[in-house]
Amino acid sequence: MRVYTGLHRGSSHKNYCEDFLLTIPISKQIFVGMVADGCSAGKHAHFASAFQCKLMRKVICTNTFIQKDIPVQLLANRLLLSWMQDLKYFKQEMLIPENELLSTFILLIYNAETKQAYVTALGDGGVLINQDLHEIDQNNCPDYPIYHIEDSEEEWLDYFNEQSFLIEVPSQVGIATDGIFSFYHTQNIREIPESKFADYLMRDTSLKDYEDMIQQKIYILHAQFAAQAYDDIAVIRLLFDNHLEIKVF
Repeated sequence: MRVYTGLHRGSSHKNYCEDFLLTIPISKQIFVGMVADGCSAGKHAHFASAFQCKLMRKVICTNTFIQKDIPVQLLANRLLLSWMQDLKYFKQEMLIPENELLSTFILLIYNAETKQAYVTALGDGGVLINQDLHEIDQNNCPDYPIYHIEDSEEEWLDYFNEQSFLIEVPSQVGIATDGIFSFYHTQNIREIPESKFADYLMRDTSLKDYEDMIQQKIYILHAQFAAQAYDDIAVIRLLFDNHLEIKVF
């Protein structure tokens, strides 16, 4: 399994990248990744996304229910339930107002023992399943996790499973914040459709021999195709089939 990540500040944000990401191999069998997207309309959006990823790392490092043969959906639900409980606790203990915790995220879990991947999307973004890139769009009205802080555990589970994907024996899988779909041409160059840029970062397997594949591709889009992202980007890609070849352009 190869893991690729990328974090990039979009042109609309002058001071901070408001996205964040987490990658943490729990064991030789289980990998967890998370991309978070802070709300620009909130306060300290960069803090909100970073805090939520750090909180997930704390949940992972302090729980004992993680076993190599645990089903990925069950593990995801247990992690998310613990995460919501901690979010509620720390919000109260640290007196953090709601508008400083406005961030969505997408969670990815892969279990090498069962060869299953599971993705839970709590907000907009992109989800790569094998050769297909799916765009999740909530029409600029994201249902932030913090809005559900006072719900019951049963309501939390319903919320977690609204947008989820179970992938059996994937060849590749990936998650990204919605900035992946915000590329535009900075010059009058129309050789490559703007709709292809997300595929280039998420589906294309060229440069797969380089650990910084995502960052290299962002640079190539800027230098060779005069394209840049309007919104921030956080990307995590897992490639399992070393012989998989997908060329976008």
